[in-house]
Amino acid sequence: MIWWTTFTVAIFVGLFGDVAMKQAGIGGVRWGWLASGFAAYSATSFAWFWLLRTRTLSSFGTLYPVANALGLVGLGALVFHETVSLRAWLGIAVGCLALWLLSEH
Repeated sequence: MIWWTTFTVAIFVGLFGDVAMKQAGIGGVRWGWLASGFAAYSATSFAWFWLLRTRTLSSFGTLYPVANALGLVGLGALVFHETVSLRAWLGIAVGCLALWLLSEH
């Protein structure tokens, strides 16, 4: 349970970092957003360290980016009004397939 909680928090903190970095670059450099994004990315590094102690790199190294991609597609559409192309949806489907193939059955 602690593993999944840490993983979920790491995903949300990482997504915040991605949004902060996007905000930092809109209309010139916005230093507060840049610092927030950097801090969020740094925090996820500590979560990676703890999480990788108990999981294989291949399974976790696939789980994190696929979950992150799902979150980024959603945030891009909701927050930044970006359109989601068919190619993006296919990429997510392939990522989910990779998760299934690399899962520890």
